[in-house]
Amino acid sequence: MEAGAWHSQCSIVANRSLILDVEQRTLTSDSWAVLLDKPFTIINPAARKLVEFMHLCIEAGTAQPDLIRGWMPLLFDTLSTRFPQETSRLSALLAQVEAKPALPWSTEAMAHFASLSISRLHALFQEELGTSPRAWLLRKRIHLACELLTHTNRTIVDVALDALAAGLVI
Repeated sequence: MEAGAWHSQCSIVANRSLILDVEQRTLTSDSWAVLLDKPFTIINPAARKLVEFMHLCIEAGTAQPDLIRGWMPLLFDTLSTRFPQETSRLSALLAQVEAKPALPWSTEAMAHFASLSISRLHALFQEELGTSPRAWLLRKRIHLACELLTHTNRTIVDVALDALAAGLVI
């Protein structure tokens, strides 16, 4: 984004965003400069693991300023290393499933939505995400339930019953 641009985040569940305000001159490396063209970068699996680690350190209170400054070059490297394919057939599917996780998402339904065969769907999930469609969906649903448990006053029984009623349990 341009210097001085504003940004915001909205979610229906408790959410955390990683917003980096970085001077453009910091992104002088050719590989990092690519990030200037994509200010809203999709987080690839390597970057996601780093962000998860950063989150754990921050939550545990072990993230000192020097450590945080050290994460930035590593994060820029992981974000610029492997961009998802622009024409990924999974992009629209992943967005749809994340927007409506309670729908009955079988592998057949996912493959139909993405206009793929079931075997091609499995192959793309392995290539792009390193997991199967069912495992990815289960992780998304469990994450949603954990967010509800972490950021609301609801009991585990209430969240479990709602998850079951909404079809979030496979």
